[in-house]
Amino acid sequence: MERMALEEEFIAEDQLIEAMRMVNEAVRRAHKTGLDVRADIITGYLDARPMPQITFWTTNRERRA
Repeated sequence: MERMALEEEFIAEDQLIEAMRMVNEAVRRAHKTGLDVRADIITGYLDARPMPQITFWTTNRERRA
């Protein structure tokens, strides 16, 4: 059981790393086109543990992403 939990953690960590690369690439691309990008970190709670969520805004269109 412990090995499966470690594998799950490893997979989850890899997904976070890849997601951050993709987010950073998207923000750079938006910035190059002239869009103003704002990121907000919102902390929610799941099973009484804090769980951060990131929301992105492009202020040029007042659109939430």
